[in-house]
Amino acid sequence: QLILVVPLNAQVLWIEDFETYNTGTFTTGQGGWNVITYGCDMQISTEPGKGKVLAWGWNQFPAPTGNTSSCSIKGLTSLWNNRTAGNNVLKLEFDFYSKDFTNAPGEVFQTGIGFDLSGVVFRCFIKANESYVDSSATYPMLYYKTAYNHTWINVEVYMEYDAGTNT
Repeated sequence: QLILVVPLNAQVLWIEDFETYNTGTFTTGQGGWNVITYGCDMQISTEPGKGKVLAWGWNQFPAPTGNTSSCSIKGLTSLWNNRTAGNNVLKLEFDFYSKDFTNAPGEVFQTGIGFDLSGVVFRCFIKANESYVDSSATYPMLYYKTAYNHTWINVEVYMEYDAGTNT
């Protein structure tokens, strides 16, 4: 019997679970977030079995035509640049849920995360005739797509950084 021990280095750069926020409208400034809403608001809601969650889109259904919302947090680049040397894999993890819009053909719901400078995008795309989770990257070229069944899913995205090529 052989036991192999591999030393691992890891550190948590940032974590958000929304448990410290009050339920209700979620606005710019809370926890350092920048919130932009057009047509629908963002809410901190309590979800059975999940605790407090950031919710939008499902708050006003059907949603007003042309609504769009986004939220972003600053400072993650600084956290990454100041990480412990050798910790070159970034893990991004979150839970996602969307209603089934099958009976509302005019509805489309898309949510995503991305890193603008690296061309890495992950999104959950929900519409009347197709719902899927996809991911794409420009370097290396990557495209992944799978059907989505309108239940809570846990999403884990790993990105490896190569310091030698700065990619």
